[in-house]
Amino acid sequence: MNLGFVRFKRKKYRVKRANDFITGKKSRFLTITNKKIEDISEIEGLDKLTELQVLNLSNNNISEIRGLDSLINLHSLILDDNSIHQLKGLEHNYKLKYLSINKNKLREITGLENLTQLLYLQLMDNEISAISGLETLINLQELYLRKNHISKIRGLEKVRSLKKLNLEKNQIQDLEGLENLENLFWIFLGKNPVFKEVKKISRTFLGYAKYPQRLVKYCKDNLQN
Repeated sequence: MNLGFVRFKRKKYRVKRANDFITGKKSRFLTITNKKIEDISEIEGLDKLTELQVLNLSNNNISEIRGLDSLINLHSLILDDNSIHQLKGLEHNYKLKYLSINKNKLREITGLENLTQLLYLQLMDNEISAISGLETLINLQELYLRKNHISKIRGLEKVRSLKKLNLEKNQIQDLEGLENLENLFWIFLGKNPVFKEVKKISRTFLGYAKYPQRLVKYCKDNLQN
């Protein structure tokens, strides 16, 4: 029997083999959460699931992304709530369209160069200090960097397909760089230093804006240095 979807969450079970919860190499969806997994590559049999499309390994103890090279058909990967320090190990997962690594220990954005088909990227609640390493993500539409340590809106000039950008709870001081994002449809800037500055001239500003270019123009016309 080939399972189309598998979710395995019972906390008492310690995952050792992919075959413990999957039968058939054509499984498409796999969720293994709250199992104290430390090393993805040690899940025996996972590398045989070459048809896997969605993998959720959230709420584990993973510190490094490895063991996914054979999952060449993976289009969604969720690694929220782990202890990942570096974005590497995804060089062969070039079909990824959705990547979520929220609530980890990332300090920089690297290792995504081959993910040119990526549409959605979530790196919220990390320790990232600058936006970088996204130059090749020409199809990226939504980027979520809420709750990091970012102070400048830079590094997105070549991501021309970007439509939604969430930078809430960072250290953004001004709107410089936003004018380069011509196709951006939504911007979220709540709980940044710049939010207080914009509020001085627009009491109705709630921390987000549709058509950010209008916000940039409005601030240039009204904010005094």
